[in-house]
Amino acid sequence: MLKNLKAIEDERIVAKCYVELGDVTKEKGEYDESLRYHRKSMEIFERIADALSVADSHLNIAAVYKAKGELKEAMSEYEKGLALYEDVVVDDAFKNSDSVLPAAHDALTARIIERAGFQAYQIGGFALNGARHAYPDLVLTHFGEERTGFYDIIVASSLPVMIEADHCYGDVKNVTRTIRGYEALGVSALFFEDQRAPKRCDHLQELVSVNAIVSIIRAALAACSESEFFIIARTNAIEAYDFDEALRRGERYLQVDADGLFIESSRNVEQIERIGRYFKGASLCVNIFKGGDRTPWVSPDELHKMKFSMILYPTTILFRVMHTIEQAVRDLKAEKQL
Repeated sequence: MLKNLKAIEDERIVAKCYVELGDVTKEKGEYDESLRYHRKSMEIFERIADALSVADSHLNIAAVYKAKGELKEAMSEYEKGLALYEDVVVDDAFKNSDSVLPAAHDALTARIIERAGFQAYQIGGFALNGARHAYPDLVLTHFGEERTGFYDIIVASSLPVMIEADHCYGDVKNVTRTIRGYEALGVSALFFEDQRAPKRCDHLQELVSVNAIVSIIRAALAACSESEFFIIARTNAIEAYDFDEALRRGERYLQVDADGLFIESSRNVEQIERIGRYFKGASLCVNIFKGGDRTPWVSPDELHKMKFSMILYPTTILFRVMHTIEQAVRDLKAEKQL
């Protein structure tokens, strides 16, 4: 296997293979070998400047020392790892870097996203409610149910995660509870929208007033106990009104210090480009909705060039999974050999 690793060009994959080898040898009681593999993985993560994975490596090494009974060394490694976690600014995944965020609809998907080398991911209401309850995304679930669903997914991955918080489930006091509740789960960022409840997914959408969203933004910022927590305001004004109203609302949301802006349902590439130019310097989010008829497909590289730092794929994985399940069920029904 080690010979095969030399043929792999992607250093991140090699590092993750060393992590797996370290975990396997630890379980077999081969602690010195395990330490060697975990240190090799850490060297690669340091070389490719993946600070979060370096921190993980320190914790992996600490676990091996703990299993060996060498508690002083274990504590030293734990402290190094925790110090690194504190130094890494989590909102870099959403603010200062070009992030592609696939959506995880369950814990296994979140784990696979991390193992594939993504730096962050998202959990959206569409995928969560579709997979968990077979519900459409029409606010049929609320804070308590969604918080439970988010928790089950978040514990499976160490990556920074962005979640959807609908309209923050009510007035200012609900906003405070929502922010603090999701902070406690380990959420790194969230976005909320300006649709009036119950929300719709068509051209008949109704929006709450700009002043109402301004109040929500201010309440959300005041509720944050962590300065790195990232608040994104989303507007559906293109669908409800027109493109110019979306720009006006976006400008107002940023004026009251929303950390990022998400203008939903751009209808063509020209609108996407205009948003990037109009809000140059802001942290911008865009949805690429597989199967939708609104925002056109644009490659991540092109979107980054248009100044979008967060590219969301809320349905891509879920729809692929649904297609595979449907095919498997048809094959079983037809008694095909799988």
